[in-house]
Amino acid sequence: MDEAFRRALWDKLQTFRKEEILAAVDLSWEFPPPEAQEGTQDAVAQTIHDIALHAESLGDWELCKSLYRRVPDYPTESREIAADSHYRFAYCLERQGRLIEAIKAYRANLETESGVSPTLTGLTRLRLARLLMDAEEHEEALRLLEELARSLPLDRVETHEVLTDLGRCALRLGQPERARQALQRAVEMTLGLESEIEALRMLAEAHERLANPKAAIECYHRLVNSNFSEPRTKAAATVRLNALGAG
Repeated sequence: MDEAFRRALWDKLQTFRKEEILAAVDLSWEFPPPEAQEGTQDAVAQTIHDIALHAESLGDWELCKSLYRRVPDYPTESREIAADSHYRFAYCLERQGRLIEAIKAYRANLETESGVSPTLTGLTRLRLARLLMDAEEHEEALRLLEELARSLPLDRVETHEVLTDLGRCALRLGQPERARQALQRAVEMTLGLESEIEALRMLAEAHERLANPKAAIECYHRLVNSNFSEPRTKAAATVRLNALGAG
């Protein structure tokens, strides 16, 4: 595939205009099929992947799936192209609300796609863990988050969000000490930011479960005094302060 053609197509995609994206989709069906030539075909596979990625802005997830499904058919030197297409395919299922299928797809990606970038593996673990948390499958979710936490930091993965999710899972599984460790780190990373609130709230809960009222009181005072706390969060924190004799 001619590099000048790819650059011109990329420039059109970057406009994010619907007509340009759909024109690129139509054009992609004219690309030679995988069996039309020998050897690796990274350029063709990457181009179809890029068209699908921009097509996500249209919200037509079935269209995007049809594009991502084609990418792995092209042999490539880079395993990342097909692997990311598998990941994006699972993401499309998730956006369609087909959550059981998305869970299966993310699981399959982790089982079959070794040797891809740590970032892609991390993103897959995170999205799968969050779906499992929503499905109340906290044990598997916690295992995934623990594995992910050991590989942090990663591009495109917010460390404090992983730690907050890990803490939430640990609390649901009755592991307050593990939750405290993760949430303490999350709070330290988000000090003074809006994202601190959820981690701080759960950290207070972990301290209470660990029979450490002094540390819990400190968390509740910070929630009450934070400009980012919603009124109901402040009210709940005030109730707990009164219950702990620190109102």
